[in-house]
Amino acid sequence: MAKRSAPPSANASGTRLKAAAMVRGASGSRIPTVLVVDGDRVSRRFVELALADDPDFVVEVVNDAQAALEILGTQVIDLIVSETVLPDMSGLQFYRKLSRESRLRGVPFVLLSADSRAHTKVQALRAGVDDYLCKPCDPSEFVARVSAILERQRRRRNEAKNKSYTLAGSFSTMPFPDLVSIVEVGQRSGILAVTTSDTSGRVFFDAGRVVHAEFGTLKGEEAFYRFLNDDEGQFEFTQGPCTLESTERTISLSTTALIMEGARRSDDARESRRHGPKQPSRRPKALSVRPDHSRVSATKPDVAAARHYELALRENFTLGDLRLLNETELAAFTKNDEAQHRLHLWLIAEREEGVSALLPLAGAPSERWLLDSLEPGPKLLGLSFHLRDERLLDVLLLDAATPAAFKSHLRRCPSVVVLAPPRGDIMALGTQARVALKSLLDEFAVAAVVGVGQPTLEEGLSRIGVVSTPSRLVCCLRGVLGDPSSDLRRLILHAIRFWLSSGAKVEPASGAMRA
Repeated sequence: MAKRSAPPSANASGTRLKAAAMVRGASGSRIPTVLVVDGDRVSRRFVELALADDPDFVVEVVNDAQAALEILGTQVIDLIVSETVLPDMSGLQFYRKLSRESRLRGVPFVLLSADSRAHTKVQALRAGVDDYLCKPCDPSEFVARVSAILERQRRRRNEAKNKSYTLAGSFSTMPFPDLVSIVEVGQRSGILAVTTSDTSGRVFFDAGRVVHAEFGTLKGEEAFYRFLNDDEGQFEFTQGPCTLESTERTISLSTTALIMEGARRSDDARESRRHGPKQPSRRPKALSVRPDHSRVSATKPDVAAARHYELALRENFTLGDLRLLNETELAAFTKNDEAQHRLHLWLIAEREEGVSALLPLAGAPSERWLLDSLEPGPKLLGLSFHLRDERLLDVLLLDAATPAAFKSHLRRCPSVVVLAPPRGDIMALGTQARVALKSLLDEFAVAAVVGVGQPTLEEGLSRIGVVSTPSRLVCCLRGVLGDPSSDLRRLILHAIRFWLSSGAKVEPASGAMRA
């Protein structure tokens, strides 16, 4: 068992051992870390001694859930062993708290408790804990159970890592736009061969870009658009260098532009079938969106207001009111002016990650909120901060997978959008979601976008056309929504400052601001 030489933190008790990220076994792989959460010093010592003779473990020891959360925010933990009774909450409450956060819900959780009652065990196991052991426990049994859980985790990771994926199948299971997006993200070169009930065709890729397409007797962009309407074809992608000469390359548009144009053509075709053919029109270089003048414009940047919002949000005790809005309520809420000054923000994120980010900034839910949650029908979650001098700052959570789902009921343009794609990667979204996101930002004339994600986020946004321009500023922060350095309160504070800077309407030389 590797030991830590650093002294214990103020919030942790017991022996602090060397971080797992810094400990390597004989094979060079990282040694798994077990986090023990128990208010009883004797019980903590039991786990330490039980694992002491096994060199394949690193142990972290704390006495309450809050100290455990601090550890989980700074290092990788592979398994948690907790008592059912902790100084600040129950072990089951602690487990459920972790389960609400996407980054923590996959950590194996074992309860080691003095409570041997059957109904306690049943309640814990039904909640989803990985194992339940009673004190006193035989040390060898304890080590065997911990080892078995970690071994199952290791096997699952290896199976996922060693899986061999091939791009072959049917468009009924993988639509053509998603397939093209996978090739684009992987920057692969090769030929996608397609067979349908009527004809066959090919799409040629060079470093992820579509450079040529054939569909029966059609070639170029027209052939590519025909693939978009086929959901029954069979496909197979063969990887290899693109050998087409420059004279044979018939497509120069980006993949996103091709898909957006194909979607426009499909919409026009449906309208034509309903109402008759439209007058022919030239294809625009980019899809333009007619502004909706019935929407309330975004609040213009104001130095005094920005200072007011920032000072209020810096205080951790400033909490907002949760709002759960159906479509009618959403339209009324975004349309009406509830205050003299209002700063309206959107958080576009994976739904579960967004909810986990909003909850720490919210006060206790009201009875009205709970009753609203029981009503049927689609709803959108929001958070409102009612501040002094009749100022209101509100945040609406839009699901990154379907960002435009409530578009027709959003009656106010946001001053800032905080964009936190899944795993910090915009390309993790499906093609339709990326197209819908770009269209939504354009339609609502969003002037400031704060992205949070991986170092490649800026490049990914650039691919779909979300870049800094004289009318829109984009900045990219490093991190993942929910991490200590990227919690929502900090992101909102950054968004407030960025909202203020967007008033200058000056395009940065680098194309994006960096924090």
